[in-house]
Amino acid sequence: MDAGFSRAVTEAFVRLFEAGLIRRDQRAVTWSCALRSALADIEVEPRVLTGPTALSVPNCPHPVTFGVLVTFAYPVEGDDGLEVPVATTRPETLFGDVAVAVHPQDPRYPVR
Repeated sequence: MDAGFSRAVTEAFVRLFEAGLIRRDQRAVTWSCALRSALADIEVEPRVLTGPTALSVPNCPHPVTFGVLVTFAYPVEGDDGLEVPVATTRPETLFGDVAVAVHPQDPRYPVR
């Protein structure tokens, strides 16, 4: 993100926070790909899935399978054979991935 845009986004969030319109918290956020926006908890119908489940989604012509965890691995550049496994319920996003962050003290991925 360019520096000017980054400053503008930070300023907007600070103003919204100070006005009491948003809050800072550590919790899951429900994101709608169709709306390109986060959803409020009252807009979400929570369901417990015990495995792969096909559900109808508004404006989607066919049922979508939920409840599947897909694991794949990214090769570490410059280190033949070392891979970073990633698990996700949204494998379609992997084409937009440009980086993977790893905690520097994670013993599985030593800094070289």
